[in-house]
Order: sequence, then C-alpha cells, then structure tokens
Amino acid sequence: MDSDITDHSDPANVNANDDMYVIGVDYGTLSGRAVVVRVSDGREVGSAVHTYTHGVMDRVLAVNGKPLPPDWALQDSEDYVDVLREAVPKAVSASGVAPAQVIGIATDFTACTVLPVLADGTPLSRTDQFRDRPHAYVKLWKHHAAQAHADRINALAAARGEAWLPRYGGRISSEWEFAKGLQLLEEDPEIYAATERWVEAADWIIWQLCGVETRNVCTAGYKGIYQDGAWPSTDFLGALNPGFAQFAVDKLEFPLSPLGGRAGSLTAQAAAWTGLPEGIAVAVGNVDAHVTGPAAKATLPGQMLAVMGTSTCHVMNGDRLAEVPGMCGVVADGIVVPVACDFLSLVGVRQVIKTVKNVNSLLHHPVQIHGVLPTFYDSRARICRDAIDAMKEHFGDRVMPPIRQATRLKEAPAQGKTIFEYAPESNAAEDYLRVVDLLVDGPAGQMKRAVGQ
Repeated sequence: MDSDITDHSDPANVNANDDMYVIGVDYGTLSGRAVVVRVSDGREVGSAVHTYTHGVMDRVLAVNGKPLPPDWALQDSEDYVDVLREAVPKAVSASGVAPAQVIGIATDFTACTVLPVLADGTPLSRTDQFRDRPHAYVKLWKHHAAQAHADRINALAAARGEAWLPRYGGRISSEWEFAKGLQLLEEDPEIYAATERWVEAADWIIWQLCGVETRNVCTAGYKGIYQDGAWPSTDFLGALNPGFAQFAVDKLEFPLSPLGGRAGSLTAQAAAWTGLPEGIAVAVGNVDAHVTGPAAKATLPGQMLAVMGTSTCHVMNGDRLAEVPGMCGVVADGIVVPVACDFLSLVGVRQVIKTVKNVNSLLHHPVQIHGVLPTFYDSRARICRDAIDAMKEHFGDRVMPPIRQATRLKEAPAQGKTIFEYAPESNAAEDYLRVVDLLVDGPAGQMKRAVGQ
C-alpha cells in the first residue's frame, strides 16, 4: 500500500473524523448484491450486482447435464465466491471510495441454503471424486425434495413429545438442515460419509472471507433446530435412522457466534478477490430477511417486521418465550443481540446515546443507563482498549469492568450449561460474578469479593 494512504485495517490509524465505510453483501436466489455504506450516517454510496453463472439448477446438473428429480434446487458454491470477485470491487469503484477507507465487510444469505464440505471448508462439489454427483452441491433454500424426510422428523418428534417441536409451530420444514441431511444420508450414503461439516452457506461464505469456521446463532436456531443450548439428541436422530445418530455431533456441532460479532479478519486471499484491505473486520453471518430488523428500526419487543421478496417473512421481536402454532421458529438472540467489544462498537455507542435522547425528548419518558458492560474483551488488542476508552468518554463511571474473551464462554452454551456450571473457576465466571456484585451491592460488593469477604 502506498505510504500516503492511511491503512484503516489498523485501528491505530483510524481518525474519528475520517469517513469510514463498510461493505454489505446480500446473497439472493439468483444473484449477489454488494453495497458500500458510510458508517457515519448509514448512507449507501455505491452498489453492484453479479448474476450467478449457474443460476438455480432445478432441471439438470450443469457439470454433466444429468437430469435432476422433481423439487430439486441446487447451486454451485463457486458462484458465491464470484460475487466477491466481481460485485464487491465494482461497488467500491462505483462509490468513489478508496478501498483503504473500508473497515469491515458483512454478508447475509438465503436460508436454509446448505452444503457438504470437508474439514477445511472445501465443498465436495469441487472434488474430482464427487463433482458429477448432485448431492455434492449446495442445496438451495427452495430445494423441497426432502419433504418425505421432514414428514418423518415431524411425526417422530410429535410421537416422542420432543420439547423443541413447539418452538417451530409443530412442524419442521423440508427446506431445513436436518431434513436435507437425512435425505443426503439415505440417497447418497457415500457422500454423507465424506461430509465432514454440514454448513449453512451463510457461515460458509464467512469461512471463505476470514479462513476460519464459525456458526451463527440465527441459522442454528431457525434452520438447525438448536434450542436451549442443544441440538436434537442422538437418541432421537438414531430413531430416524441409525446412521443419522451422530449427525449433529459430527457435522454440525461448533461454538455459536452472536449476531453483530466479529467472525475474524479478511484473509490475504479474500483481500485479493475483493480489492479490500487485508485484516479488516468480517462480521458473523446472518439470514437475509433477518438483517433488515435493525435497518428498519424494528428492534423493540412487540414490533413486527414484514419482509417481502422471493418469499415473505414476518419477524416479531419479544422479550419472553412464546410458542405459537404455525410459526417457523422462536430463537433467543436470533434477531437482535449486543455486539462484541470491537471497532464497530465505537459506532454503536453513538446510536445508543441518540436513542436514549430521542426517548427522553419525544416521549418525555426518562431513560437512565444504569451500566454499560463491554464483552469479548482482550487486553492485548488495542481496538478493545480503544472501545473501552470511547465508552468511558460517553458513559463515565457507568462503564463496568469488562467480560474477558474466553474460549469457554463459547463452549458453555454448546454443552447446555452456564459459564458457572461449565467452568466455575474461569476468568469469565469471575468477571460475571463481579458484575452481579456491582449490580446488587454497588462498588462495595465488588470490594467485598476482592478481599474475600
């Protein structure tokens, strides 16, 4: 990079008065669209669309012309990477923004769109062994050929009284992860055996951007039957088919990441595809319809958002669990959750202040912020320290001691346990206990714990 261009991938070089931008990539059914958005006010300053070369394969498999059965809908994962290669650079060029001004990239995806991959993320459709096999390809959201498998899942779950079934209105869709996975096992067991990870495209594209596997809480809950910290049991899955018993354990299980969090940093390869600076933030993946909630400012309990496109989705926010017949799913933190302690949090601080001021002035309803709790804090990372400083600048002594970043915090939910049950002696458990003391007893409570009283 030329010496006279500021490197915005390094937070130390970011001036709060500079214009900073983020990239959003929306993966649809037939194309991917990239937008360039200014951080300071949310204005879209450039966009570009790339149409998938292979489109939707619902009649024949493109590689060999082999006819596909009814209700199939496949895609080629290479088309998704082409969106990064084509649409992102064109959107940046159209915006007139210098790539060095881009500080992050986020994506959304149609769901459930799922694919079988190797342990390193390589799609089986890219291997010579399975390139000509339909089940090696991405199964698009509207692949409905697993209806018979979904019917069996529903019938068995109802007969056994599985607690998760009412969370989905009493019916699992043929579009979702488990129905498609069971179809794969029973129709092409060789490919099922070769599948080391069964991954949502929403998470797979993030894997390509930052080089590490992540699993977002939204698709896991809404499309993957992940409820109350657990997948469907091995006992239940084995009753469907003995070979399916370890499906979740072997091919799905992974610590889940919160929406709004940072999945990782843009790799050198992805930087070459997109023309963006290596090392900028890559956000955790999300579902296409679900990302519109914050943009439409439909984030409060009781607010419903209707999203109309290729399909229609109604999203209702709530602060308590409700199981409603006919709904597609209810997922804790599935739509709006706090963001991690990273660079994007600096932007979020401004929005929090603005929201509080609006409520106070427009509704004449006094709102007080009792405390601000930074999470995913790493004292070694300058950006975390900068985020804490920005919070203290605005909120003063209301900023609580941060929750330190810890692998065990991610592992605990996957085991269906709290951090106090899973790792009671960990730094994270200690941090949360300190917060409880502060909330209950104020600074005196924290002092008592410090001296062992």
